[in-house]
Amino acid sequence: MSRTQPLVALLTDFGLSDHYVASMKGVLHSISPSLHVVDISHEVEAHNPARAAYAIWASYRSFPKRTVFACVVDPGVGTSREIVIAQTSQHVFVAPQNGILDLVLWSEKVNTVTVVQFESKRVRTMLPPLVSNSFHGRDVFAPLAAHLAMGIAPRYLGTKRLVDWVQAPFVDESHPSVKASILSIDRFGNIITNVACVRFQRPPGLIGIKLGSKRIARWIENYDSAPPDVSCLIAGSSGLVEIVMKRRNAAAALEANQLDSLEIIRQ
Repeated sequence: MSRTQPLVALLTDFGLSDHYVASMKGVLHSISPSLHVVDISHEVEAHNPARAAYAIWASYRSFPKRTVFACVVDPGVGTSREIVIAQTSQHVFVAPQNGILDLVLWSEKVNTVTVVQFESKRVRTMLPPLVSNSFHGRDVFAPLAAHLAMGIAPRYLGTKRLVDWVQAPFVDESHPSVKASILSIDRFGNIITNVACVRFQRPPGLIGIKLGSKRIARWIENYDSAPPDVSCLIAGSSGLVEIVMKRRNAAAALEANQLDSLEIIRQ
């Protein structure tokens, strides 16, 4: 993608029934009329940065180089929480410092991020004269994303900080002791875990997963091969193990939620 066709990808928990997403897009296009804007999702569970972290991690690799990702799931809006910019060899991410970028920072092995300094003259010139303490999506994230997409380097917007807070998030051969957990539950009720597959195949040595008192140990190749009303395991499209049911909502059937703990059953 050329510099004349910058791309911003939006991820928020704003929903689509209010004006919030449209206001962000209005600001983006006001600053850069040639900007391309893509919606990742605006239906992330409200106030849930962990769910947003999975959504951005699962989608960012599909985008062209130099995409700017504006991630606004921000329950601390208007407080002293920081806004950070992470630049990888491929993309730029801007988000509140609340865990949204942790999966990306681990996967991309980013060593440093830029903490936005609002008192800097350059940042002040990018933002509106009055910034709402309840809508940084419009007044802060959209202007920053637009200017980043137009080519301004993150180093001009703040100070660097070492990424020393991100712990290994996935259960894999290199990190077998990581606690198994639920990263997300999609609209079909599929339960996406943090257990990594190997080349979209069943992880070696993994027999099954316990969700509470329920033991799920039947592996399937595709959704339609699952027996009716039986919870199964599948290598999902994000390269993670999923708990699924054929044409049913597995999360509802198993009474699962994102806070439930998992236990791996090994050989």
